Amino acid sequence: MSSRKSYLAVFLLYGLLAIIFTWPLVTNIKTHGFGYDEDSAYHIWHNWWLKYSLFDLKQNPLQTDYVFHPQKVNLIYDANAFVFSTLTLPIQFLTNNVVLASNTIFILSFALSGLFAFLLAKHLTLNTFPAFIVGFIFAFNPYTTAQGIDGHTNLTTTWIIPLYTLFLLKTLNENRPQSKFSIFNFQFSTAAAGIVAALQLYNDFTYTAFLVIETGLVFLFHLLKAKPLFPTLKRLFVVGATISLVTVLLSWPLLAEILKASRIGFRPGSPLWVQNVWSADLLTFIRPNDQTTFLKNPWTPNIGTVEGSAFVGYSVLIVLVIYLLKRFWNWWMIGKPLEKSSENLSSSFAKAPADRRQRSNTESLMIFLAISFFLLMLGPSLHYQNNFKFQISNFKFIFPLPYLLLHKIPFIGETQEPTRLFPFFILPVAILTAFALHKLNQKLSNARVSLILNSLFFILVAIEYISFPFPSTDLSGKPIFDVIRNDPEKKAVLILPLGFNSGNYVLGQSPIGSLQFYQVFHQKPSFRATVARIPYSYFEYYQKLPLLPYLIDPSRELETKDRDSKEVRRVFKEQLNIKYIVVMPEKYKKSLGQTYGVLENILGAQKFYDEEGVRGYLLNRN
Repeated sequence: MSSRKSYLAVFLLYGLLAIIFTWPLVTNIKTHGFGYDEDSAYHIWHNWWLKYSLFDLKQNPLQTDYVFHPQKVNLIYDANAFVFSTLTLPIQFLTNNVVLASNTIFILSFALSGLFAFLLAKHLTLNTFPAFIVGFIFAFNPYTTAQGIDGHTNLTTTWIIPLYTLFLLKTLNENRPQSKFSIFNFQFSTAAAGIVAALQLYNDFTYTAFLVIETGLVFLFHLLKAKPLFPTLKRLFVVGATISLVTVLLSWPLLAEILKASRIGFRPGSPLWVQNVWSADLLTFIRPNDQTTFLKNPWTPNIGTVEGSAFVGYSVLIVLVIYLLKRFWNWWMIGKPLEKSSENLSSSFAKAPADRRQRSNTESLMIFLAISFFLLMLGPSLHYQNNFKFQISNFKFIFPLPYLLLHKIPFIGETQEPTRLFPFFILPVAILTAFALHKLNQKLSNARVSLILNSLFFILVAIEYISFPFPSTDLSGKPIFDVIRNDPEKKAVLILPLGFNSGNYVLGQSPIGSLQFYQVFHQKPSFRATVARIPYSYFEYYQKLPLLPYLIDPSRELETKDRDSKEVRRVFKEQLNIKYIVVMPEKYKKSLGQTYGVLENILGAQKFYDEEGVRGYLLNRN
């Protein structure tokens, strides 16, 4: 079988596994969005918004008054995931169904993550089956599954990470021509690494920062191994400068928006104490989360299942520990030249062929990366059982960790959730596990026995990782939104319950993504939304208006200004530009209070729709 056909077969196998791991999503692929009705629908909204803003409104998708209306908000630090959204565009144009498009790319993202991790493992001289297991561990680990259940398309798009790593390592391992500079001889892989880095920047800022960290760690490893130092330093500088230049040139439109936002003081940085809250607990590496199907020993840290998922898998841990102990033993023996046995080992190693020495360097690099990312995931200080302050006798103390130094680096150290480093940690861990399997296969003379053992390991990991059934959210449209969409006036729609979220602050009911998503159907400016990292002033705007604070929280008492019918109507019609109000009682977590009476008596809203548990009101424009 040709290499292209074999890679296609591998991709299709990962695609089949993605369907199984997200089952029964494919059975409702046109109507139900992946994950829970929180961030999931909000991320799918982003896929629609990219298409609608560019091709219908013909405007910058990073500036809008279509949410948080009538304010104009900057979406630069929102969960844009432009690469994921762009991949949905062809399907959106063909089907006019953003749910179908989003689900399709969501499933394919798992398959692509598996494929590119597989290609990376193959490049590192592993044989096919262990390389396939690398792709499986990387693509379907509990962290990625948990992010998918929460609907984070920017964080489930992990396929960029192994693809970038592949080009980076190819660049550093290939020999440069010594005669003269040629753009074709000077590492296609270097330019490709820059292209992929630009894709990452367009898709997610957090992983981009971590990609920079990975590059720095790889460069540091090469410097530590360099003999002599200067040629290696020179080469790393040229490679780093080339990757950076290509990345900046391709991503300049986005970088320009970031610079524009920074000039007005809009930055996404997080303080150290917040990063400490969102750091990985030691237990998260060895305890499955509460979404795991077959393992019945879950433990969830204070930060929850999604950001608290870092379970490696018992099977992977056992193989990894055995491999590391054996490698340490070999290193220990080689490091004792006075002993006869070690002299033989050292002599044998010295005569090893170049590919064997290269593989040994690669294994050392993977160990270095795994340890580095493990320490960084732990955040500024050590956490165990949700505690970072430990007490011995009458003394309380903390264990400071390397992230304290990383925090000082602008942008790179300002990311809020150190636990999200997990894909960068699990990738070298998976490769080390595959090295162990590869060496086991070499020692087994019976190919059938080798296949059985590898298959058994794969099955054990799958049992530890799977979360079944995969949750989904009904995102079917409501007939009332067709009526609103067909209204030629560009008037705002107020959907209740009302709430707003910035990731750091919540106003009103917990953000129900489907209420923001319904804008896909009515296509009018709306209010309820999640927009990450926006300033608190956007929330203050609504709290100063009459009646709106009551609609945000119907359990409160009506204030005097809320009962001023004339002023309330003026604000709602003129300042907020509202024409339609849609009430969805099933979305309320608490009582509606006097909501219906307030709308009819104070606002003078006229009910025009009352079907399928949805009530619609029309504001009299006179």
